[in-house]
Parts: sequence; structure tokens; C-alpha cells
Amino acid sequence: RVRLPGGKEAVMSDTVGFIQKLPTKLVASFRATLEELEDATLVLHVVDSSSPLARQQVCSVQSIIEELMVEDTPQIMVLNKADRVEAIAANAAAHALAQEK
Repeated sequence: RVRLPGGKEAVMSDTVGFIQKLPTKLVASFRATLEELEDATLVLHVVDSSSPLARQQVCSVQSIIEELMVEDTPQIMVLNKADRVEAIAANAAAHALAQEK
């Protein structure tokens, strides 16, 4: 929990457990973290844009978001490590990833 200016609180939850095709037991262990998405007013989805698996990881996250039935929660996708890819490739990746949502 983080207290914001004005006294409001924000809950930040690290969903690093979003890896493609998580084993059932691992998903169960992350359930408490994942269930926090149900109370979220915004999902900040950070993607390692330099990863060759970025597209698959985005699809995995979206699948879990749909499974939890929170796909109507607004999402912002942030491309991390964009400095590792050329600007044109980063723009193309952002566009392609956003289209898959």
C-alpha cells in the first residue's frame, strides 16, 4: 500500500508470476496476488519489450485477466527496456501488443 498526496491509498501488486503456461500449483500459489486484480481500478502491465517472448507473455497475462473476469478494468501497457530495441521496433511492438489485447 502506498499513501498518495491527498490521503488516498494505492495498492501495488507485483505480478511477476505471469509467465506463459504457469503450472496449476504455481498459479494456485499466486492466487492471492492475482485476486488483487479483482479490486484494481487500473492494471499497469509492464512488458519486457526486449524479450523474444514478449508477445506470448502478454497473451498469458491477458488470459489470466480474462479468467479472473477483470478484462473491463482499464489497462496501461508499459514497454520496459525499450532502450534495448530500436525506436522503430519498439513502436511496432507497442502497436502489435496493443492489438492483441
